[in-house]
Amino acid sequence: MVNAFDRTRLLIGAEAMEQLAQSRVAVFGIGGVGGYAVEALARSGVGALDLIDNDEVSLTNLNRQLIATRKTLGRPKVDVARERILDINPECRVTVHRVFYLPETKDQFDFSSYDYVVDAIDTVTGKLALIEQAKAAGTPIISAMGAGNKLDPTALRVADIEQTSVCPLARVIRGECRKRGIRKLKVVYSTELPIRPTENADTVRRRESGGEAPKTRKDVPGSTAFVPSVMGLIIGGEVVKDLIRNGNRKNPGQPDEKPEERKETGKMAYKFYGWEQATVPAADESYAGIHTPQDLYDALSHVWCEETCAPRMRPDWSESNRTLGQCSITSFLIQDIFGGKVFGVPLKEGGVHCYNAVGDSVFDLTSEQFGDEKLCYENNAEQTREEHFASEEKYQRYLLLKDRLAAYCRERQA
Repeated sequence: MVNAFDRTRLLIGAEAMEQLAQSRVAVFGIGGVGGYAVEALARSGVGALDLIDNDEVSLTNLNRQLIATRKTLGRPKVDVARERILDINPECRVTVHRVFYLPETKDQFDFSSYDYVVDAIDTVTGKLALIEQAKAAGTPIISAMGAGNKLDPTALRVADIEQTSVCPLARVIRGECRKRGIRKLKVVYSTELPIRPTENADTVRRRESGGEAPKTRKDVPGSTAFVPSVMGLIIGGEVVKDLIRNGNRKNPGQPDEKPEERKETGKMAYKFYGWEQATVPAADESYAGIHTPQDLYDALSHVWCEETCAPRMRPDWSESNRTLGQCSITSFLIQDIFGGKVFGVPLKEGGVHCYNAVGDSVFDLTSEQFGDEKLCYENNAEQTREEHFASEEKYQRYLLLKDRLAAYCRERQA
């Protein structure tokens, strides 16, 4: 029998489709970004959706919001979105909340009942409260950064908040997350420089209100049909992939650190091999804030990515296993900063796993990819750059890792 989601099932399989059908996702903000995220989730077979917004469809929404048509003007966005979802999937369990999410309304929501949260709201205070509440409940969240004043949808990126750059909103959220001790937050942001609107905010508000400019928001950003929509679809795709990869009520990609796992120094708890010895001083101080291998691990935890992973391992790479496929380029980067030598543990499947020895200190910043498997760090052959970087592809990944680390250190100092 033909099913509406047969074409999706061909890609991800029946088990993953059932996982999505059993999942409940809350989308906060049903606008230019959130409306398309909802669309992607509904058309992917997510079984339960909570829609949170207190806005009504207006004329100025027509240029970018999926639910905005002449027929829906003046109607609550959550009601219009609910009808659209049920037209796509009548079996979807849709719950609407006609309220703006703000610090004063946050107690109306039980985040422990959600498998994933989408943050597509505009206000910084609301975003921060939403992020904190999701983190406190152990519920995975993905947050939309600025989509306004942009024209290039190809500049959108998925990253941890600490890896972001250029976006003014991401800079604010990044700083506030640091103050709150939030170390991991998946976001979608743009590397495009914001475009200055051709009219000032007061002129726009005066025209839209038919007279005196109401004191609503500081800026009125310009927008298009193709940047917020693409951001929303990317967000929907990330949620779907995380749900089928990690399952309900798990924290896909970004495990929260429990307080008891943190060291008294305020740094993250270390699990890599030889972390106790990873305190040798840096010989190269060009990376701001990197004084020991432990500092480097802290930074690389925000820098390692799928692009720096060895190509053959990328299908298995995830943000919860960031060290996968990073060993050689990381080891030679460590050698750049701390000196010492690089050695290789022979692997059963061929090749070697690289680690470092600096004086009497032996440590392996990428050992966590092996889980409980024990590696032998004695009597192994020394590895050379000439041997490893004979591969141009590996050398380019090494350069990328260096560039990303330098950018991260600059942003952290800003």
